[in-house]
Amino acid sequence: MNEIIQAEFFYVWDNWGFVSHDGVLHIYAQYCEKSLCVLPEDRYWNVHIEHFISLDHGKTFKQRGPVIQKSLDREAFDSYNIWSGCAIPLEDEKVLALYTGLKLPKESLESDRKYALQSIGGAISEDGGYTFSKLDRPLISPIRDYELLQEKGYYLGPIETLGAIDDPDGTFMCLRDPEVFIEDHTLHIIFGAKAVQHIDGKNIIRNAIGHAIIKDLDNIESLEIQRPLFIAKENDYNQLELPNLIKWKEYFYLIISTTKLDYIGQPDVEVEKTVRVYRSTQLIDGDWEPFGKDGEHIILKNKIHKLYGPKLIHMSAKNGVYFFRPFVIGETYAPPTIGIDFFGSKAKVLYNIVSNEYV
Repeated sequence: MNEIIQAEFFYVWDNWGFVSHDGVLHIYAQYCEKSLCVLPEDRYWNVHIEHFISLDHGKTFKQRGPVIQKSLDREAFDSYNIWSGCAIPLEDEKVLALYTGLKLPKESLESDRKYALQSIGGAISEDGGYTFSKLDRPLISPIRDYELLQEKGYYLGPIETLGAIDDPDGTFMCLRDPEVFIEDHTLHIIFGAKAVQHIDGKNIIRNAIGHAIIKDLDNIESLEIQRPLFIAKENDYNQLELPNLIKWKEYFYLIISTTKLDYIGQPDVEVEKTVRVYRSTQLIDGDWEPFGKDGEHIILKNKIHKLYGPKLIHMSAKNGVYFFRPFVIGETYAPPTIGIDFFGSKAKVLYNIVSNEYV
């Protein structure tokens, strides 16, 4: 593999990771063997997290095998599939991984229906990110935390239809794609969500950024759910996913991926997908406005750039440039790392990153 992650026998898409103190680039990816799929979209329902490492800053990758897989316990919150997440090094060789766990439905579904009862799970590595032990309980559960999430302003829909993504109740995006940001010894978790906002006397269901905090990093399960974050209202997408959060100088930045779906299960190559950047001077209760004038906050369009879903590589930034791993719509591989430059009046995507630029 040369600068990309690819092989004839597997699909790989959402991918993320970190650079260790000794310079090893750890990448974790959504992964599915092609033999399990009749259609390319079948990969979303036969997926686990695979580990790749690079010893030459991303020029070549070595496949290490699965690190987070679905539970064999049918009643577990992650017994169906494992979707996207993040990984961040802590102290003493520990690495925290978060992921989206999907639970098996109680009853068998018809062949053309899917089920996406999503929870946020956690796992800890004691050996620098090579192996992980999953926490027994989800950090955030739409069932266990149903009333609390609603109190905080999240939209989950009727509890009896949670997970039924072909029902128009908004639950498809209820808890998904966790990412982390650390400031002042507090770990902030963000995730794709839907929430209720009171506008002009009406309760409106909106795409939003879920938010939770962990103040005690020695006790990951001490998580506290916070109110959702709302970005500027835009009507040209209906699904928000794969959020990233960084801070550069006095601003916080949200980098999100958005999709305009006509129906659940629509082939990826038919769908309008974009990547957008918003910023605010405040993380909590901030006014998240587009970063760039007249639509310049849209930095990637899949039908032009082919790239989508960039996920942060946790490492030190250089001169306002942060590094991300995207994937290619309609293809089976993960392309080279890109940079996003936040230094000017709008975000700029940097290609052809020299390998030692992110050591």
